[in-house]
Amino acid sequence: MTMEETITSDLSQFGGREIEEQRQILKAYYNGNVSQMFKDYFYDEKVEVMFNKMSGYVFLTDSEFNSAMNVSQDDQEPFLELHLNCSECGYEGTETEIAEDENYRCEHILEQYPDLKENGSFVKAKK
Repeated sequence: MTMEETITSDLSQFGGREIEEQRQILKAYYNGNVSQMFKDYFYDEKVEVMFNKMSGYVFLTDSEFNSAMNVSQDDQEPFLELHLNCSECGYEGTETEIAEDENYRCEHILEQYPDLKENGSFVKAKK
């Protein structure tokens, strides 16, 4: 499968679960229920909801290919965090996943997103 076949914004290729996830993402985006890093790094240009047919992930993307995902639990209001990835080692995750991962610290992500650390310690996403 090529990249064009794997990732789509074509709603006819979304299933019921993906449509609901899109609804939650748009609700969080519209209401500004997003992390501080989202506010700092996400561009309000060419914003689209995308669906990765291989992983099943539904996410928001911008003109600079930043991506954000809804990280709320079922009974919580939707909340968006950046989904970060390292082009050097392939490490990826949301802001909170990276902050909570005590087994691996990707220095390249830390260089690109210094806001992940505060006073030398990893921080969870902030509103």
